[in-house]
Amino acid sequence: MVSDFKITEFFCLIDDFCTEINQVIDKNALETCSKIVRRRKPKLTQSEIITIMVLFHFSGFRCFKHFYIEYVSKHLSKEFPDLVSYNRFVELKKRCSVPMILFLQMHYLGQCVGFPILELFVNPNIWFSVLK
Repeated sequence: MVSDFKITEFFCLIDDFCTEINQVIDKNALETCSKIVRRRKPKLTQSEIITIMVLFHFSGFRCFKHFYIEYVSKHLSKEFPDLVSYNRFVELKKRCSVPMILFLQMHYLGQCVGFPILELFVNPNIWFSVLK
């Protein structure tokens, strides 16, 4: 598995990225009209959630549920002291999918020049080139 030093290194890198991206989002976001305001913050931070999801991809596990229950809950409780249940984690990770994709795109997949998934829906001819 991944060493404690690497986990800390991943977390620091992801935390710096999340801090920057949240500042940009807060600065450029439109105001919402929703009346429902949730005041309580989740126990796990956005950086911790993304770190756990990235660690899953570096692990040898095939199933995320087994990874979280068997490895994270038992062996990484020292690194992540405020772990939540698996069901709650699945609910929380939905909020972090876009920042995780941006992080991976910018740091591990090269220069971010656009959104290739959106291009597939806009231009149907790309589907045929992908399928060939």
